[in-house]
Amino acid sequence: MADIEALRSSASDIGETIKKMALSKSRILILARPDADGIASLATLCKAIFSIGGIFTARFIRFLDRKTADMLLSEGYDLYVFLELAGGKEAETYEVFGNKSVFVSHHQSQASSGINQSQSLNAQDFGLDGSVEISGTGLVYLISQNITPNPKYSAWLTVIGALGDRQDVGVKRSLTGLNETLMQDAISSSQLEIQDDLLLFGRDVKPLHESIYLTTDPYIQGLTGNKEIALSVLSASSIELKRASRWRVLSELSPEERDKLLLLLTSYTEAAGDSISSLIGNTYLLIKEDEHSFLRDARDFAALLDATGRMGKPSVGLSVCLGDRGKALSEAEKLLIEYKQSLIKVLNMIMSLDDKLNVSDQFAICLGDGIVHEAMAGAVVKTLAVVPKFRDKVIVLRTLTSDGDVSFSVRKGNTCRSDINLGLILRQIAITLGGEGGGNRNAAGARLPASKAIEFVERLKKEVKTL
Repeated sequence: MADIEALRSSASDIGETIKKMALSKSRILILARPDADGIASLATLCKAIFSIGGIFTARFIRFLDRKTADMLLSEGYDLYVFLELAGGKEAETYEVFGNKSVFVSHHQSQASSGINQSQSLNAQDFGLDGSVEISGTGLVYLISQNITPNPKYSAWLTVIGALGDRQDVGVKRSLTGLNETLMQDAISSSQLEIQDDLLLFGRDVKPLHESIYLTTDPYIQGLTGNKEIALSVLSASSIELKRASRWRVLSELSPEERDKLLLLLTSYTEAAGDSISSLIGNTYLLIKEDEHSFLRDARDFAALLDATGRMGKPSVGLSVCLGDRGKALSEAEKLLIEYKQSLIKVLNMIMSLDDKLNVSDQFAICLGDGIVHEAMAGAVVKTLAVVPKFRDKVIVLRTLTSDGDVSFSVRKGNTCRSDINLGLILRQIAITLGGEGGGNRNAAGARLPASKAIEFVERLKKEVKTL
């Protein structure tokens, strides 16, 4: 059973440590992963330290190995804060940084022996399932409550972080667990409202046919990734697509038009063996944002942050989180569309090349070498997890890294019933083969020498079949 009070107490201790260092003008380096949850986590901590006049350096890195750790230590900071970066190897990272380090993670970790409560906050240590109940941003928000006098102004970021990590697994795609509790702070402070609506991308921004074409979760078989077909199908309906020569967006449709659209989309989802429930759910609206912006719908906001990270410009996403609604937002919106189009292109390519995809009863194994950039791997496997023909399987995506290793991104499909713990399995296999791995129960990754790629897959298959 989750011990929320103990979690809050540990978060308070870490918050006190960071606050003390910030007020003493110590040199602080905060490191985060360049994805939606990582960017939102960093923004939450930035806001808290800014509010007390503290200074710090922030940096995004994808991978923390010993060489990188030694390089960081040589820079001579007084405090190193690792957000989601040392998961699975806190103990060895602590050996490098000692009492100068703080670790925050909702992924599975090593036993934290030797690391005191004021230095390590991990969801699993308190009985929480970090894959669905709390995001990294949620943990940082708890820490911020003991740094800033007004932590609630960042409550909306906890929703962004959770949605970015696909933790909306409750009824009607709702947030559950501690995510739901923290979300109430955003609602009570008039930052957020929840509506029941169609789960389409760009509901307030993109023309209806483009919205459907760019929607990847839910994945609408036959329409997602097919812009011309989406337009043709809508044009044949009685829905008014233009008004005064301007394309209409989803949020402008009347209730009657929404019902027609739902009926139309349902014919596609049912043909793919899906149900109407995949199309409708909780939409989380950030009511202080422009209603014709990608920032209005929290899922779109999370996608925007993910895009800036995957496209190599996470600092742009961070600037948007910190309030830049000018140059940074304009660039982020361009990156978002480029990212969505790149994602769809890669998905269409993978699913059209039989030699790149091996599907069995339990697995969908994709060879992304030369097709999927390592920075896009997580996004691709997330999307494959909701594709009807893959969603009951364990999805494995292999990509090449820039230094010649191989990287595996592994995720359970959305309806996969397997009770395997992917984070533990991948860590064990990767270490055995001279690599590194980890994650949570439902999604994990590994990085290892290219010569071990085939053996890795065979061992993974064996482990899953055994369990």
